[in-house]
Formats: sequence, C-alpha cells, structure tokens
Amino acid sequence: MGEIQAAASQATFRRLSMLTHLYQEGQVSALMERTLAKLLTHEAEVCQSQLSQLLAALAEFEQQYGRSSDEFYHRFQAGQTDDRMD
Repeated sequence: MGEIQAAASQATFRRLSMLTHLYQEGQVSALMERTLAKLLTHEAEVCQSQLSQLLAALAEFEQQYGRSSDEFYHRFQAGQTDDRMD
C-alpha cells in the first residue's frame, strides 16, 4: 500500500472511530442511519458483483485447463505444474 493510500486509510479509520463513539453515546440521527444503510448496502452489492466476476473467471480457467483450483494448487505446491503466466 502506498503512502497516500495508507494516509487515506488512517483518516477513514479515524472518522469511523469517531462515528462509532457517537453511536455508543446514542448520538444517531435518522439521516445518519439512512446514509449508513445505503452505503453498506451499496458496498455489499459491489463486493458481491466482484465476487461473481472472480468466480466466473475462475470457472473459465478451471474449464480451460480441466482441473479444479484446489487440484491446481496442490500440484503447484508440489512443483508439478509449468510456469506459464496464465
């Protein structure tokens, strides 16, 4: 992680910590609740979409090479595969 990204992550962490503190103190508005619900729903949908894309790409590779990822991993660990990039 680069320095700029690390700094941004730290800033976000501090803001989330402050928000957690507000929640613990009972200082929650309806707007905050709706905003957080929408944000979390959106992030979950993005993650689910990315997971679906990765699983589809993985299934394509498994079909192309005629073996499961688990089988490939065990063969790779045992040095029984070649070094092609794909």
